[in-house]
Amino acid sequence: AIKLTSYRTPFRAGIGNTFGTLLKFPEKFVAGGLIDPIRSFVTRTPRESFIREALADLIGSTHGLKQGAKDAVRSLVDESFAAMQQRGAEAIPIGGAIKGTLGKIVRFPFRFVSAPDAFFRAVNKNGEIAAEATRRAIKEGLKGEALVIRINEIIKSGIVEEKAAGKAAYRVFQEELDKYTAILNSLRDKLPLTKLVVAFFKTPINLLKFGIERSPLAPMLPRFWKAVIKQGGEEANQAISRMVVGSGIVSGLTMYALDGSIEGSWQNMTPAERDAKYRQGKQPFSVRLGNKYYSYRGLEPLSFWLTLSAELGDAIGKEREVSPQLIIDILTSISEDFSNQPFLLGLNNLFEALSDPEENAQRFISDLVRGTTLPVAIGDIARLYDPTIRKTEGVIEGLQSNIPGLSKGLLPKRNVFGESIIRE
Repeated sequence: AIKLTSYRTPFRAGIGNTFGTLLKFPEKFVAGGLIDPIRSFVTRTPRESFIREALADLIGSTHGLKQGAKDAVRSLVDESFAAMQQRGAEAIPIGGAIKGTLGKIVRFPFRFVSAPDAFFRAVNKNGEIAAEATRRAIKEGLKGEALVIRINEIIKSGIVEEKAAGKAAYRVFQEELDKYTAILNSLRDKLPLTKLVVAFFKTPINLLKFGIERSPLAPMLPRFWKAVIKQGGEEANQAISRMVVGSGIVSGLTMYALDGSIEGSWQNMTPAERDAKYRQGKQPFSVRLGNKYYSYRGLEPLSFWLTLSAELGDAIGKEREVSPQLIIDILTSISEDFSNQPFLLGLNNLFEALSDPEENAQRFISDLVRGTTLPVAIGDIARLYDPTIRKTEGVIEGLQSNIPGLSKGLLPKRNVFGESIIRE
């Protein structure tokens, strides 16, 4: 709960869910208007996807806004509803460990971060019900008034609700894990202390898959080929459409990155080169909006596309040839950004501590103590009050740097020119 007190957490969840929802409309349009006609013609099989699904989904999603608002409010006040249906369930059992009013206050961050999920889950489910009912009615060969009547009959029957619920969970990054990742997740339940380091697992895994599926890297996923070759039909249309739409987004962002408007990891730069960029107002993993650069870390799945575009733009600008090393560099940059998102920061710090205990073990212990005793919201206030980045050694100074007023008692970090480094 302490880790989720930041105002940024529900904001990030809302951003991710917004993109996850908005993308389904162009994806359905491409699947029904481009991919499926080609697939049907080549394979000599009946049509499986239709453009009209996108319109039905849009109308259904609009009608679901009211229910989404109700569910968001219910998520804030009803612990059982929040724990059973949204990402808060990864960290909180139904009922919680602390009873009474105190427990409800402590667990409020779980309900708060669940609210965006509850809203977008309801919106997506309503849209998917309309889209699936439309697809089935069209496949029956109906048109005109008969088609409309049949769509309403399918919706009222409830036979598409389960499938729609699964697709809605996918859009808010809460679909069930596959066999192998589910095994890893089960270890967290058997070893509860691991949740201090990896508070969330399902959400970041689904976010990563969501991003890869919508990029030129999609064929790297076994589920892509399973959909295209084994499942076929509607599943194949959707898998290919996701890759096409996502690759289009990456192409557009790469053009924007060519003029230096999107920054990636800076992993291959020297300290002097990094410092020169900092003096220009830039920072790693950031995008220029107006005349300033803003960090996009943690804004999954948007940050996945921005990181990939930044690295592709850098490679094109330096006229690097397509090679295994270039692919490795791009994947390394993506993994660096992904490992630093809030959901996985504790795990990333643990790996760094294990790989270089002398250099990183103390920082890991300090971050662990701070992350389990001091609400992140307090650190947010401290950074607003004191934007200077401070030197810290040990647990006490690590806590001090995140307490408003006390942080100014620490020495500032300085650049190569001896100037204090200010957090932009």
